[in-house]
Amino acid sequence: MLSILRRYSWHKFAIVTSQIGGHDDFVRAIRDQILTIVDFKFTIMDIYTLKVRDPDEARAEILELTTSEARVFLLYCNRQEAMYIMRAANELDLTGKNYIWIVTQSVVGPAFDNTPPPPDFPPGLLGIHFNTTMNRLMEEIERSVKIFVHGLELFLDDPQNHNISLAPSLNCTANNDIKWSKGEYFFKYLRMVSIKEKGGRADLEFNPDGTLKYVELEVMNLNNMGFWEKIGIWTEDGLDIKDIVWPGGSPVPPPGVPEKFNMKITFMEEPPYVNLVPPDNETGECETSRAVRCRVAPRSAIEGVNLTLAMRNSSYFMCCSGFCIDLLQKFANDLRFSYDLYRVEDGVWGVFENNTWNGLVKEILDGNADMVVTSIKINSERQKAVDFTVPFMETGIAIVVAKKTGIISPKAFLEPFDTTSWLMILLVSIQVAALAIFFFEWLSPSGYDMKMLPPREHRFSLFRTYWLVWAILFGAAVNVDCPRGYTARFMSNVWAMFAVVFLAIYTANLAAFMITREEFYDLTGIEDERLYNPRKSIPPFRYGTIPHGNTEAVLRVNKPELYRYMKAFKKKTVLEGIRAVKKAELDAFVYDATVLEYLVGQDNECRLLTVGSWYAMTGYGFAMPKESKYLHAFNKKMIEYKENGPGAAIHFKRDKKDQTALTRLTSGHIKTLGFSRGDKKFNICTKCNMIEATPQHLLDCVALVYDDLLKLPDFVLEVMKANDLMDLI
Repeated sequence: MLSILRRYSWHKFAIVTSQIGGHDDFVRAIRDQILTIVDFKFTIMDIYTLKVRDPDEARAEILELTTSEARVFLLYCNRQEAMYIMRAANELDLTGKNYIWIVTQSVVGPAFDNTPPPPDFPPGLLGIHFNTTMNRLMEEIERSVKIFVHGLELFLDDPQNHNISLAPSLNCTANNDIKWSKGEYFFKYLRMVSIKEKGGRADLEFNPDGTLKYVELEVMNLNNMGFWEKIGIWTEDGLDIKDIVWPGGSPVPPPGVPEKFNMKITFMEEPPYVNLVPPDNETGECETSRAVRCRVAPRSAIEGVNLTLAMRNSSYFMCCSGFCIDLLQKFANDLRFSYDLYRVEDGVWGVFENNTWNGLVKEILDGNADMVVTSIKINSERQKAVDFTVPFMETGIAIVVAKKTGIISPKAFLEPFDTTSWLMILLVSIQVAALAIFFFEWLSPSGYDMKMLPPREHRFSLFRTYWLVWAILFGAAVNVDCPRGYTARFMSNVWAMFAVVFLAIYTANLAAFMITREEFYDLTGIEDERLYNPRKSIPPFRYGTIPHGNTEAVLRVNKPELYRYMKAFKKKTVLEGIRAVKKAELDAFVYDATVLEYLVGQDNECRLLTVGSWYAMTGYGFAMPKESKYLHAFNKKMIEYKENGPGAAIHFKRDKKDQTALTRLTSGHIKTLGFSRGDKKFNICTKCNMIEATPQHLLDCVALVYDDLLKLPDFVLEVMKANDLMDLI
């Protein structure tokens, strides 16, 4: 069977068996044989084990094969079961010119007894057959006796066996050990038998496991007359085969892979998942190799228009690129389909309003599109109308706010110390210092000498003491009167030392507090009190989202009070909402989390940031009509992409430069890394122009994390390119 697959370059196939005895051994033998073949790659797409107890059950079980990518099937069952299976396969169009079935001897049966196979067996069926006629059976019995005799001869010729008897101590009525004690020992000599055959037949020899070394099998083909016809033989030298009747009357073999098909695909632009850029003005071609042509004009607008000229006009066609387009191209290559890509005409995502759907979902329901390819979110309402593929990325609802710059508090000069410290200085330290200096001056013989009035020539008083203390504290260049007493002067110096330390601390901290501040609304998430009670603040807190999107639909169902309030602040597009936040027209904008994270990373002014936890976690998926025949194949590939390789959700063919950049960023040894006296040195980040461009800083600067490198490598590269950071990597 595998030799036939190899001859016609059928690399992928599926195995179909019933629960007939030996079906597990059949599957295991194929798997083992595949492992021994190193110069041709086989892939078992699916393994189906059917019960096939009646025609109806067979049809229900065979229905699963319609979703398989396999076009080559190896069938192992008995003849009655094969009749039910092939009847169902005929009804489900699994026996046409694009399919090939190869069956075992148990299905072919006695091919030359002039008994036609069941009418359900389609022309083009291939079978592996060995002669089971009575004449052949008698020949094999004769060969068996010959083998046994040659084995005895080898046993007797071995000097080691002179005193060994092969006679079994068994009888037909014994109920004890019925094993031939010398059987395994004698089997060694049977495997050594080699008999020269006559008539051009292959010599009779055995493999170490006791199987025949040289076997001849017949390859049968069900012709258009409904009879099995021998078309070739298989021997140890290979496959010798002649003309074959192919399924569906085709003159050529089926390709063995799914036939190419075309899909109508609709989208909505949303960077970085789907980006729209105009084509080249002169050539009309997309300037980037990873972009594809997509129609942005309504169908009615291009009717009667010269398509060649329309391709060069950005009003009709543009170039689509981004993460979802890369994923679409990957699917197209692996599943072998072509596609027509167009933008949804009403420009909305799709919600259920006034008992009808709009946007992308409506395109699917109206039959205008076979699939939606963009960052469309999966929610319970949409799942009632359409089917989604396995999610390719997780997301949620997040909030973006803007930093308020250029604000210095009027109380900033007090902020180097807390309230307690200021009270201690003003109400305690100054009072204690002034009273102590004056008290010791009053006691001093050179001063007051404990009299109520100072000497006539000594201008000093309690109020002048306070003036002295304040002047020393702030280092004021003013005239002061100094005490004459040594103790009072000593206390003044102690106060001066305190003032020096105080001023040093105060000045150092004041510089930090007087720097322009960045303030923002640090919301905790969608549950934040300011969103539920926006009118508590003056002016009221303003926040919004876009209409007809997943965010609005989720909040309408789960947070109706938020939904009703934010209706007054809706914005037509996400970019319009972002601009409103930066211009302080909105205090916050609520939308899809990953998109907002991307736009924050794109903000050259670094004024945007996302705040709070994500809400209503969901995923992105491609939408299809209910019970789409393509859904299973897309899901299978999506799971394969997510499981392949160290973390990368999808593997794409990038050019060498991108692959090198990703490897450098992952390992930490980027291009601008240098060493100075054993320490790592990096260039200054060209985005913020403040901090060294370490790999971690580059990720932080565009609102990414290290896990994104492993799970979303293409997304990371798109963000780095959009921020002109690739030269640093």
